[in-house]
Formats: sequence, structure tokens, C-alpha cells
Amino acid sequence: MILLTATFVVLLILSVPIAFVIGVSALIQLIVHRLPLTLLPLQMVDGVNSFTLLAIPLFIMAGEIMSRSGLMENILEFSNLLVGRLRGGLAHTNIVCSTIFGGISGSAVADVSAIGPVFIPAMEKEGYGLDFSAALTASAAIQDPIIPPSILMVMYGAATGVSVGGLFAGGFLPGFLISAGNMVVVWVLARRRQYPTRQTKIPFQVALRTTLHALPALIMPIVILGGIFGGVFTPTEAAAVAVLYGALLTVFVTKTLKWSDFLPIALVCSKRATIVLFIIAGAQVLGYLFAIMRVPTLISATILSISEDPWVVIMLVNAFLLFVGCFMDAGASIILFTPILAPILHGLGFHPLHAGIVMILAIDIGLITPPVGVCLFAAAAITGLKLEPIIKELVPFIIISVVVLLVITFVPEIVLIVPRLFGFA
Repeated sequence: MILLTATFVVLLILSVPIAFVIGVSALIQLIVHRLPLTLLPLQMVDGVNSFTLLAIPLFIMAGEIMSRSGLMENILEFSNLLVGRLRGGLAHTNIVCSTIFGGISGSAVADVSAIGPVFIPAMEKEGYGLDFSAALTASAAIQDPIIPPSILMVMYGAATGVSVGGLFAGGFLPGFLISAGNMVVVWVLARRRQYPTRQTKIPFQVALRTTLHALPALIMPIVILGGIFGGVFTPTEAAAVAVLYGALLTVFVTKTLKWSDFLPIALVCSKRATIVLFIIAGAQVLGYLFAIMRVPTLISATILSISEDPWVVIMLVNAFLLFVGCFMDAGASIILFTPILAPILHGLGFHPLHAGIVMILAIDIGLITPPVGVCLFAAAAITGLKLEPIIKELVPFIIISVVVLLVITFVPEIVLIVPRLFGFA
């Protein structure tokens, strides 16, 4: 176990891609334990041989279609219609736009990549400052893996056996709480810094036209979630329907894409999905080794030796995952640690959906925490700024995200009320 940990840490420090960190660590451990090396490919294939995981490339493709088709501009205008008159209106619009996009893509990095190039220059032009614009865009994006559909929830469901549909339902209110929390931070800063607001009132006819233009994009989350919650199709089938809907919409209705555009879109999405699935495949091997070395039993005994109080234990889990999120990719954290930690929380009486959403959010916050916050780096790449000024502006958003984590930890009904309405809990 010491060798495995040392290998893992050294490779992370050397900035080796996380998929190779996991794979090489597993390979060295197989050699040390004199286990057949054929276990490596066999376990890797077994790790991704899942119908549920097929939803990942499909949700990535659905988000890419909506992004490339220009429908993001319609969502932007609709978001501006809703909140543009508030002080710091463009910042609020950024948050609302991320909320809507989260109901399509399910990926925080995709959100930053799609929304950042549009909003960050526009916000800088209106006097918000590049550092604040980048920080807001990154922090707004972390609601995407919480608001359904969510790629992290698909990974969690595949790793732990918890209902993906139930996780989607449980993420509704926590996701909106993050959105509301970010808007509160913007509201306070906008008054302190005198950020601009939209002065002109949008005429009713223009507002109606803006809403109608955005409506096709707004229907996609309804199609996805309505089908899942209505029992019409599974999350994977819903992802396929979302791709089909996006293709037909953009080719025949808005006519912003051609059939020839879908091959490059598919190639880009395949590369992104391969990264995620390669991480899952490597983590499957580590999970197999963890079972042999009785790591779950060791971690469980260690945590319970500190305290057997359920609320103390779930706070320890939160603290551990927040710490891990600072150094490790969110997908890898989900696959490696939640199968170990989830049974501990279930055994202490926490509902599987409640425990799942809490752990996913704790890991999700790591997307904006240094030194390895993926969304933080994506936003910095768009602006060309160093990380330090962006991190400084991120502090209040990280604090409000942790507050939301504590709220849903100690008030389980926030997570469970929607799944109960749809029969998942």
C-alpha cells in the first residue's frame, strides 16, 4: 500500500495525466504482488463494459451539438432577458446561462469551454475585470455536474450501483442552491464595486422573440429528464434521444449545422469521452487491487475509530473529498473513492441518494480549487492570466459552495424531496 501511494503521489507531482497515473500505479502493484499481468487489460475492459457508461459520450455529444450550432447565443439572450436588469446583470446572466447549459451537457469543463469565450470578453468590455470574469465563469460551471443530467452522476451510479435517475432527481435543488449562492455573491460584489446593469427595458415583442428563439434549446433538458422521470427510457437512452433531438433540430429547424458537421463533432466527443473512460478503466484495476489489499475495510475501520457518530463521519468524508479534489481529477475521485466511502455512509443510515449527492458535490468543488482545479485552468487559459488573481476572486465562490455542501449534508430533505416525488426514494 505504501508503494502504491508513493507511486501515485510521485506521478501526480510530475504532472503525468491522471489516467496514466492510475494505470502505471496499478501495473506496478500487480508486478509487486506477482499477479498475472493479464489482469490489467481484463479489468480495464470490465471497468468500461457498462451500458450506463455509454451515456457519457452521448451527453458530451449533445452538449457539443448545442454549443457548435449557435444555440448558446439564444440561451445567452434569454438569460439576459431574465436577470440583465439586476446590478451586475451580465455576471448574473453568466450564472443563469450556466444553469441552463448544465441541463444539456452535464460537464463543468464543457460549460467553461462553451460559455467562457463568449462571456469573459463581454464582461471585460463592460468593466468587470478579467480575473473576476474568469473566476465567475469557473465557479458557475460547477453547478453543471449537479444539475441533471450529469456525467459525474453517471460515473457514480456505475461505480456504486445507485440509481442514476434517482441521482439526477436528487441534484435538482442542490444545483439551484449553488446557482443562487453564486448570484448572492455577485449581488454583494456588484453593489460594492458598482458593476454595471442593463439600463434599457426590453420591449415585449423583443422579449417574446428572444424566448421563442431559446425555446428549442430549453426543450432539450425537458426531453431528457421528462423521459427519465416518466419511466420512458433509461439515462443512457435519454442521452441518445438528446443527441437525436439536437441533430434534427440543428439540421432541419435552425439549419445551423449540416450532416457533414457531425463527423468532426463525433471525433471531438470521442476524444473527450476516451479520456474519461480511460480513467474509469484504470480505476477498475486499482479497485480490484484495493479489494485484495482490504483497503475498504482498513479505511472503514480508521474512520469509525475516530467516531461512530454519523454526522461526524459524513463531515470527515466531506473533508477528505474536498482535500482529494484539490489534487485529483473529479472523475478519478468518483471511481476510486466513492465505492469505498459510500458503503460506510449507507451503513450509518444515510440514504444512498443523499450520500451520493453530498459526495459528488464535495468532489465537484475540487474543480475550482487549486492547485489542480480543471475549471480554474480552463478559465485561465481563455484569459491568459496567471492563476493567482483568479484564485483571489474565487475565494467567496468557493466559500459559498462549501456552505451549500454543509446545508445539503445536514438537511437531507433538500436532496430527497424531488426523488420522492418521482418514486426514486
